[in-house]
Formats: sequence, structure tokens, C-alpha cells
Amino acid sequence: MKFEKELPANPSFEYLKREARAMKSRHRNKDPQAAVLIGHFDISLHGLASDEILSRKFSIIDAQRVVARRFGLSSWAKLKRYVLQGAVDASVADPKLRQEVKARADEIKGLVERIRKQSGHEKKKDLDVLYKLGREVTLFLNPVFDRYGWPGPNVIGRDGVEACWWLVGHSTLEGELQFRAAELMKKAFSCGDIPGPEFVMIIDRCLALSVDTTLFGSIHQYSVLHDCDHKQWARERVLNPNELDRRRALVGLSPHKHFRSEMLSLGKQEGWEVDHEMDRRHREFTAAEGGYREASKKYRGFIESLA
Repeated sequence: MKFEKELPANPSFEYLKREARAMKSRHRNKDPQAAVLIGHFDISLHGLASDEILSRKFSIIDAQRVVARRFGLSSWAKLKRYVLQGAVDASVADPKLRQEVKARADEIKGLVERIRKQSGHEKKKDLDVLYKLGREVTLFLNPVFDRYGWPGPNVIGRDGVEACWWLVGHSTLEGELQFRAAELMKKAFSCGDIPGPEFVMIIDRCLALSVDTTLFGSIHQYSVLHDCDHKQWARERVLNPNELDRRRALVGLSPHKHFRSEMLSLGKQEGWEVDHEMDRRHREFTAAEGGYREASKKYRGFIESLA
């Protein structure tokens, strides 16, 4: 079963209302899968059995809240705002910036796709190009952040917001940019200017590479223990683990157990072969080269606000 749901390319507000009515209907018809979705995304129902969830009153407002969180926004009002501001035919404050952000993101997407198919010298060569582009992204985005904070759909459209996330997400050796973006994205999420799944990875990356923990458990660490050929997840540290699924629900993520199961299945399907030692060396390289620990000192207040 799929917990998270992606918005179509150009959704209307009527589309959102249909989704909410459908969720209410599923509850009324005692749909067991709907009970699982409702029981996760309505945090007041955490810990209740499906039968109890389906026997409770479930209003259209409750259905709207669940639908909003499936799409990654914490409330119906924020989902509505995000969709209407980001409509394809809606005017944006900075169309020139929108085009430049998208063009830069397309360049990086093409490079990343090429790297995934490479090995050896050619892969290392293109990784160096990617790291150089990351530095250029920092120089490009810092003035944008100075002017707009995190540019929302009213500034650069929903496609521009996604492209901006791509730029940050693939500038892994730019630790200070990652922290700055994470702080701005957290504020943007609280206003409904960005879906939760697009910023939690950046926050978890910053935490994992600076203080060796995560907030949302979104860093996949799939390992192969070669001595017994047993595939398993490496255990990552999580802040306040008893609150993990509550935090994940509020930003539109599936229960952590479900997420780990999905990643394990995908790892087996694709034959991931990353061991603990390789993962450790990669993290140490990224943390050191990206200056994450130094950046965390500057953003100590932000990190403490997440605890």
C-alpha cells in the first residue's frame, strides 16, 4: 500500500475536494486500507486498531486533513494554498529566476543520470564536475535566499520549487548551503510553500553528517554482511524515536517500519551492495569535504530547535 501520494502536474482545487470526498467515502464503507492511512496521518488516532478507527466519526474536515498530509502538507489550507499558487497558468513574481532554476536543475539531472550508468575513471571525472556545479549552485542560490528566503510557488512556480530542491539536494559537498536551505525550507513548510518530503531529506542529511543522528529517519543505510550473506538495514540514530512516526505523518511520510521494508525490498531487487565500512568512509568524506561539522556550529540554534 502506498502512503505518500504525489500531486499531478497541474491539479485543480476541485481535484483536491474529490480526493477528500473519496477518503470520507472509503471510511464510511469500512475500507481497511483507508483505516491504515487515516490511523497514520491523523496523529490523534495513533495506536488505535483499524476497527476502532472505522467506527469513529470521520468528518469531511478530518478527510481533508488526511489528504493534505498524504500530499506532504500539514493542513488542508496549506495544501490549497500550495496548489493554487503553483498552478501552471498562475503568474509568478520572478519568471526569469524560475527559468534559470529549472535550466540549472535539468543540467544536474542529466549529469546524475549519466553518473548512475558509469564506473571507474569516467564516473570519478563526472563526480568532480557535479561537485564543481555544487559550488556554482551555492554562489547562485545565496543571493536568491537573501532576497526571497526559500522561493515558494508564488515566486517561481511549483516546478521551480522542485527544481530548487534538486539544486540543493545534489550539492552534497556544500554543507553551509545545506544548513541554510534546511532552515529556510522548514520555515517554508510551516507556511505551505513546500511539501514535507522535499525538505526532510536535507534536514536529515545535515544532522547525519554533523551530529550523527536524524530527525525523520529518511537516510537509507542498506548493508550486506558478507560473512553470512545476510542483507539488513544499518541502524541509524534518531532523535526522540518514540515520536518518529508522529513527525513523519505531519510531513507526509509513511510509518518508518513501512519505509524500511520498502527500501529493503528495493535493495534486494536492485542488488545494492553497500557495506558498513564503505558507508562510513563515504559519510566521513562528505562530512569533511562539505564542512558539515563547521557549518553546524553556525546553525547550532537551528539544530537545537529540532530536538
